[in-house]
Amino acid sequence: MGLSTRERTGGRRLLELLNLADLFSLAGTVIKKKSTVYTKTGAIDTILEHSLSAYELLNRKKVLRDTIITYLKSEGVSMQPSITKADVIQKTLAHWSEPSFSVLDIRPFTPSSVTPGFNFPHPLYII
Repeated sequence: MGLSTRERTGGRRLLELLNLADLFSLAGTVIKKKSTVYTKTGAIDTILEHSLSAYELLNRKKVLRDTIITYLKSEGVSMQPSITKADVIQKTLAHWSEPSFSVLDIRPFTPSSVTPGFNFPHPLYII
């Protein structure tokens, strides 16, 4: 079945909040340890590509309730503090299906959003 464009976009934003150890572990789980990923982007791409549904992705043990709540708050979604993981998952799925959910990543650039060790081309070479 796979993920829709909206689910992939939201899933990517959510997975960016996970630490590297959890990302690599989750990537290994979804591909059943058949290969190895070495970068954060590679792990996220692998997870999104091999997730059968948005619900399956959100319901993974490594995708914690608090991480989903942090993601939803960053998206401007409000919720009760005592909400269960099942309810947070439903709220996330509803958010991803809203017409106002943007698949464009127009968040402002911050230095922390740059992958360490990635070399940008010299500005003179950017066309």
